[in-house]
Amino acid sequence: MSQQQSPIADARPRVRRLLASVCLGGLMAVTSPLAADEVRMPIGAKPMATGQQAINVPRNGMSQAQVEQRFGAPRRMVGPVGEPPIREWHYEDFVVYFERNRVIHTVVEPAKGQ
Repeated sequence: MSQQQSPIADARPRVRRLLASVCLGGLMAVTSPLAADEVRMPIGAKPMATGQQAINVPRNGMSQAQVEQRFGAPRRMVGPVGEPPIREWHYEDFVVYFERNRVIHTVVEPAKGQ
């Protein structure tokens, strides 16, 4: 007697391939938005709102002495806070953040009346 495989047994490999394809497609659909590009622009390169003037701000890596020499004394100083010590120097149009003695970030204040 010859032994024949049932139609169900013949279909199992195809069902497995189909299931694997569906799972892989679903995984790709879920993870593809995670591969988006990040665009970073330095402060000086950001487009200004209508009517705003570009302002000169301290750059990352400048020392506290360089910032004070170029921009004058801050209106207000906060810190040091935490470890490593973080300080804030508040000027009229921007805030400078220092880690130890170096600029790590500068935030431009929004224009008055906006």
